[in-house]
Amino acid sequence: MQAFLVRKEPVRLGHLLLPRFSQLALSSSLEPFRLANTQLDRAAYEWMTLSVDGGPVEASNGISNNVTASIAETPVLDMLFVHASYEPDRSMTAPVLSYLRRQARFGAILVGIETGGLVLARAGVLDGYQATSHWEVLDSMAETFPNVLVKKDVFVFDRDRITAAGGVAAMDMAMTLIAARHGPTLATFMAEEFVLPGIRPADAPQRFAESHGAGSPNLTAAIAVMERNLEAPLPIGALARRVGISVRELERLFRRWLETTPAAYYRELRLRRARALLQQTEQPITEIALGNGFADAAHFSRAFKALFGHPPSHERRIRTL
Repeated sequence: MQAFLVRKEPVRLGHLLLPRFSQLALSSSLEPFRLANTQLDRAAYEWMTLSVDGGPVEASNGISNNVTASIAETPVLDMLFVHASYEPDRSMTAPVLSYLRRQARFGAILVGIETGGLVLARAGVLDGYQATSHWEVLDSMAETFPNVLVKKDVFVFDRDRITAAGGVAAMDMAMTLIAARHGPTLATFMAEEFVLPGIRPADAPQRFAESHGAGSPNLTAAIAVMERNLEAPLPIGALARRVGISVRELERLFRRWLETTPAAYYRELRLRRARALLQQTEQPITEIALGNGFADAAHFSRAFKALFGHPPSHERRIRTL
């Protein structure tokens, strides 16, 4: 945060768009600075969009986005936002990683949006820093990059590195930065302009179940136990004992807050994590199945198709369309 506060105006922002980035996250991280300029009645912030070769970049929604320049043509920036979403591994090329290291050496504040944090981690510029990413990839981020202190927060500030979970979390992050630089009155006005109830703090939970179960510590604890035991799922009785309540009470909590059963929620949690791995990694399907608590690939395929309407192999084909 301090690194951002000392930047002189205009603060030069760059948005590096990597293939299949999130259009929502780009708008969320850019619009607050546009509105800040309008309300301040001066160009306090300037920005440009970038791609590896200067050509258009297609977002995950299929919209092609023209950019201002290529990374080779980029001046030294005050802040560089790295936008990635699906398949971040495909964007971790030598030119991209070298560019990120170079901007870091020149003193740019590096900002990872959604899985952009994974790209920063691969470049080695998050070693020793606290960071976050989208909840679907947090576990793999922690395993792959042990030198990064992974957090589940919606956004994280750590010296000259910033990471946000993606989506509207990027807007919470941007408005928090603007509030620190220009005061809370401007930030509150901005939230009202965007028709938001307020600005979430950094440590707000990323997931619906975590936030809506906040009134029940036992439900939150049960979900946390589930998330720590995806590879070898616990029986519901053992889960209830870990939390210190009866099976009947556990079932009541899931019905009240989430309108489902513990077993159904647990199974869907494992399947959604598996789906994220299918979309974002090249792990074999059998390995993904076993790593998410399914006895074999056939059992996994049946459960996956029942929830998503197609087999896991089709998920791999979808992402290449």
